[in-house]
Amino acid sequence: MPSSLRVITQATLGCLLASVLQAEPLPAEIVGEWAAPGSRFGRGALTRGSALYLAGDGTAVLLGAPPPIGIRGQATYDPSTRRLTIALFDDDNGGRVRDTTVFIHDPRRQSLAALTDATGKNAFRRRRPAVPEEILAEARRAEARSREQPPKGHRERLPTRESP
Repeated sequence: MPSSLRVITQATLGCLLASVLQAEPLPAEIVGEWAAPGSRFGRGALTRGSALYLAGDGTAVLLGAPPPIGIRGQATYDPSTRRLTIALFDDDNGGRVRDTTVFIHDPRRQSLAALTDATGKNAFRRRRPAVPEEILAEARRAEARSREQPPKGHRERLPTRESP
């Protein structure tokens, strides 16, 4: 890639990253624990089904069970369209965006329906207005781990010997 194109690309990516990092906090009516139909909980923890956790700073965690498995993300909300957009990260690949999903918020029903769910039958319903601290702590640990490992396919540049 020519150097001028590389500089433009890096600047553009930097601006995009800055806009994500400076995203508006999520409104209080979006923050909390959301459960898919048929989900079950035992002692406050998901035991079957799916749950979506949304923190005020935009941290998002999507969990499924059994067995418990989750993916970390970053959420933004557009109140004019009631669209919640979540970028899901691949923490095993340097934290790159793996997928993006969009939900429509229905404040009257307190539900989040995937944009692809025309009927709303599979909409997540708000279960409680807070995210358990252990969910947020695990999301922070996953983010830290993703920073420690380079993306797949990344090759370290080895130091070269300078010619005399």
